[in-house]
Parts: sequence; structure tokens; C-alpha cells
Amino acid sequence: MHAVRLIGVALVMAALVDTAAAQRPRLVRRADLDRLRGDSTGPITRVTPGGSDTILSRVDSLLLGPGQLLAVRISDADTAHRSTRAVQVLPFRVLAIDRAADLLLLRPVVQVDPLEYDGASREFTGTMHVGLEDSQDRAGSRSLSGPMAFLISGAGVRADPAGLTLDHTNLPFAPVRLATQASGESLLIHLRATFNPEGIDVSVPLAHPPITLEQVSGPVAGWGLGVAIVHVALPLEAGAEARVVRLSAGRATPEPAELTLTGGETRDVRIRSVGILADTLLAESPPFRSDRLVLTYVWPIRLVLTALAGALLGTGLVRRVSARRGRSEPWPRQLAGGLAAGSFAAAAFAVGVNLTGLKIATQYGDAVIMLVSALGAMFGWAGIGRVVPAIGKGLKETR
Repeated sequence: MHAVRLIGVALVMAALVDTAAAQRPRLVRRADLDRLRGDSTGPITRVTPGGSDTILSRVDSLLLGPGQLLAVRISDADTAHRSTRAVQVLPFRVLAIDRAADLLLLRPVVQVDPLEYDGASREFTGTMHVGLEDSQDRAGSRSLSGPMAFLISGAGVRADPAGLTLDHTNLPFAPVRLATQASGESLLIHLRATFNPEGIDVSVPLAHPPITLEQVSGPVAGWGLGVAIVHVALPLEAGAEARVVRLSAGRATPEPAELTLTGGETRDVRIRSVGILADTLLAESPPFRSDRLVLTYVWPIRLVLTALAGALLGTGLVRRVSARRGRSEPWPRQLAGGLAAGSFAAAAFAVGVNLTGLKIATQYGDAVIMLVSALGAMFGWAGIGRVVPAIGKGLKETR
């Protein structure tokens, strides 16, 4: 029983000693102030429960009581070598005391990963962590003599919790859940703290899964003679609700210019060439967008050669049949007419006009262009005129 009483007395005495230590002020000397200031040219601010005041540069020492702190703003360049995409060291140094009245040189830190898009709620969500890093001991965790308060806000942002207090150094950092419907590349969070009542903006990146554009055709014949086929895929994160995806090209007109897609769905769009050289295609459905896809329109040399080959083939067949019937025309005249009719039919087919009168299942491929050109040479202008009366009428009027 006597031993139990002694243990109880010892615990009470330890608690009283600990409380007394927590209430004991600490003398801050000139060397401590110089270490806090570092290369900063700004003033040192003393923050107390009753307010704040500026410490003049001529002050050599002062008493720092429990719950009080000294803070100085430093240049952003001084934090650049420490900050990364996920961890941002705020441009402040803070001198505080722990519960044992030992001096602590602290750096406020914000850790945040890019906010991810939630297709169901149509919001970007994620977690930001706020902490106080001990510059002299980053591994341990020490209790402060008084807590530091933080307030988190931002335009169009929900923060949970919006206010928090930190009463220790290093890990664990305090989590703050963020949610926003913003659509930019990043989000500005305004962070106010005990040592910085005016607040500072912290940039939080937004992770935009891109709309995927994939060209499934090769180089496209220019001057409107070729068509690029592009797969358009909305990211799975967009969710199951249908969205309108708008497409725009630098020079051409996508067909269609709008697609209705759900998350993970893919559809095709066609872009007919305009001129030659390069064009770009962009797809947008806020907050999603694609990277710019470069389309190359090339000189239609391959198409011309294919059309000429088909026209020669068709002209040769016509001449052979005519020779058997004893009605062959002079070869130069027949060749010129066949090449002209065949090339015209091939060019018309390339831009979407079928002058053969036959149902052709596909519009693409060298074999198709050669076939259409051969048929045009075989049918001649008279045959083309019968398929397209307007052309036939025009040919009669020019005779």
C-alpha cells in the first residue's frame, strides 16, 4: 500500500514538473534570431495569443513564452530547391518552443498529389496534408507548447476540414479533403496560418485524363483528295453519363464536329484534307481535352499515279475490244480521252462523288482508286454523262 502511494505521488510530481516546464518561457538570444532570419531581409514578427508585433533588428534577446512564436517570411527562391510537385515548402521560418521549453526551428509544409477526377460527382477530389517540419530533427515528433491554427479556403473549393490546428512537429501531417468542379490545369488554395494572417496561395495540380486521338490512316493526300480517319476516345474517368465532345481542326472541318460519348467509349471522326503540309486536330469536353494531333497532308502523288495506272488499264481494255469490233480510234486520241475520263472519275470518287454508277463498298485503298479510274476510262465521257445527267448535258452543250 505504501508503495502504491509513493508511485501516485511520483506521478503527480512528474505531471507538475511537466506542466511547469510547459509554462516556462525561453530566452531567445541574438544567435537564435540570426538563425531564424537567415538571408531574409524582412522583419521578424512575434505572434502571441493577444496579437502580434515586429521585432526590431537591434533587439539582442527576448523571452518567448508558451504558445508564442517568431516568424519571418523568406524568398520563394529559398524554398525552390526543397519543393517538389508533391511537396511544397512554404516561404516561412517559424521559431517556437516545445513543451520542454526547447527552441524549435520549423518550416511549414504542404503535401498534395494532383486531384483526380470523379466521373460520378463530376468533381476533382484529393487530399492535402499540412505539417510543420523540424529543420533540426525531421525524424522525431515533438509536442508544441501551444497549437498553430490553419484556415484553408479557395474559390469554388470545398475543404474538409476548413480549419485545423497542429500541436506537434513532423509526421503525422494533418489531412484536408479537397473537392472542386474547376476545369483549369491547377487550383489555388488560400492558406492562412497563425504566423501568416494575410495568407498565401498554394497551387494544387488537377490531373486531367486526356481525350485520346489516334489517327488510323497514314499520310493523307492533300487538296481535298484524302481523308484522315481518327479514333476519338473519352477517358474512363468521365463516367457513364454521356458527354458532348467537340472537335476542331486548324484548317479542315471534322465530320462530325461533335460526338456524344460516355467514359471509355470510342468513335471515329473524318477530316478531309485542305491544301498540303500540316494541320492539327483538338478535342474538348470540359474538363477534358486532348493533346493536339498533327495531321500531315501530302502531295497526292500516289493517288495520281494510281489513277493514271487505272486509266491506262481501262483505256487498254477499251482499245482491245474496239479493235476486235473494227472500230478502233487513233491511239493518241483514245489514250488522251481515257486518261482524262479515268482521272476525272478517280478524283471525283476521292472527294466522295461516285461517277461509275456502281455501288462500291469502300472509298479507301489503292485498288479502289485504280478500279474507279479504269471504269471511268472504259465508260468514257459518254458513259459518265449517262450516270450523271448534268455532266452529260454540259458535254452536249460544249460540242
